[in-house]
Amino acid sequence: MKKPPASDILFEGTEAGLAAQETQLRNLAAPESVSEASNSSWTAREELWAFSDPASAAIAKISILPTNMVRTMKLVAHSANAQQVRWKALLYATGLGWLRLEGKPGALQKALQVLRDELQGQDGWLVALHRPSKMPAFDAWGTAGDALH
Repeated sequence: MKKPPASDILFEGTEAGLAAQETQLRNLAAPESVSEASNSSWTAREELWAFSDPASAAIAKISILPTNMVRTMKLVAHSANAQQVRWKALLYATGLGWLRLEGKPGALQKALQVLRDELQGQDGWLVALHRPSKMPAFDAWGTAGDALH
């Protein structure tokens, strides 16, 4: 049985405002259930930086069209598996996300390059935020596209 999709929604405001927003969300979501999420849902991005060995991890920020989310996650899984690197990703509905890859420096570089090439072909971007010092050369920003012309 497939697990139904889940959404994490953060409301902020006064107690009365929060109660009204919760009521409206429950009405919109019916008959599905609404439950309070743990704070860990909101700290997932910070957890990507909690790697045990910085010498074997790379972190990248990705930007994609929201309609390409499923395709992008399949691409990440395929690229990581092909290079035998572990991965963890956090992708928001806006198309912005973060990706952590862990493995051998050469494999990390190859996985990042494949991902960048594929994402750029879909009007997306990949920017390397952290990479191991022993990883082969990798341009952190990638190409500027036609933004500077």
